[in-house]
Amino acid sequence: MSEAPGGDGSEPDGVNSSSRIWEWVLLEGNRFVVAGGMAGAIAVFIYALAVADVVALGPQSNVRTLLSSGLASGLLTLVTVALSINQLLLSRVFGPPEEFVTRLSGTQDFRERVSRAADASLYENDPEEFLDRIAEAIQDRAENLTDELPDDAPDELVDFVDEVAGYAENVSATIESDAPTGRSNTMDVLSTLLGPEYARALTTIPRLQDEYEDQLSADARVEFEALLELVKSVAVFRQFLKTLAVQQDLARLSRLVAYTGVVALAIVFAMALTYTASSGALVSEDVLQPLVSLGLGVAAMPLTLLVSYVIRVATISRYTVSVGSFIPPEERFQG
Repeated sequence: MSEAPGGDGSEPDGVNSSSRIWEWVLLEGNRFVVAGGMAGAIAVFIYALAVADVVALGPQSNVRTLLSSGLASGLLTLVTVALSINQLLLSRVFGPPEEFVTRLSGTQDFRERVSRAADASLYENDPEEFLDRIAEAIQDRAENLTDELPDDAPDELVDFVDEVAGYAENVSATIESDAPTGRSNTMDVLSTLLGPEYARALTTIPRLQDEYEDQLSADARVEFEALLELVKSVAVFRQFLKTLAVQQDLARLSRLVAYTGVVALAIVFAMALTYTASSGALVSEDVLQPLVSLGLGVAAMPLTLLVSYVIRVATISRYTVSVGSFIPPEERFQG
């Protein structure tokens, strides 16, 4: 989402591929696939250690104790974590009527301000479509501003307007490219707004207005003000989308942890019963090693799900900390 430092902003193929992989793992990838990959890696790792005789999974090992005590209690703890997440979400859902009236009024006021700045009525309820309309409005205002600039306008003015228009065009292109596949959701829409571009515009527009006030016509100043209001709306809408995306992720996480926790607990009990009380096993040791390795991978699924969602929520939180024009260097997403 951001360009690497360099003369033309380009990146070597290897660096770009690595960045895209990290971006997929941390942000864009299906969380169940990411969690499944981690669980599979755990199973393969344990099996490799068993084959190399680094760890023991045979009838004489301590696997039965691990399964019946450590893993079982750990899974129950994870289910408790899922319940705690549900309580956190419920605290945001419930409230007195006055609170919901305030939220609704704030949403309506925000929509009206954006509509005035866009000089069009924005009735879209879908966040993706609403953001697309904002991006289109920014492009329209930038085009109008270009027409209002004098022929001898400073290059800084012209370049900035082109930069803002290009930013809005990239946002629209990302949304439109995802729409035919049906893959877009709140997190996908939010990912298009990561980066400091809007923050630079928030500070650059007032500076240019003050610096080139004598060279701007009244119509150009009006277009600048509308453009500034639209950029502000991007900043506000980004934080609103973050709230929705994180709440949705946490709700989905609590449900998946509960589902997989029950399955993993059943697998752990079944594996524990595979070992007999006389330091034996109901299956041969050749079968026991891959069986236990696979079972431990499945048992780790609730934990890997928790980790996969936590890293995405943490990534989103880190790169959308600021709501205004002060953007820490770390907020520039680099994979």
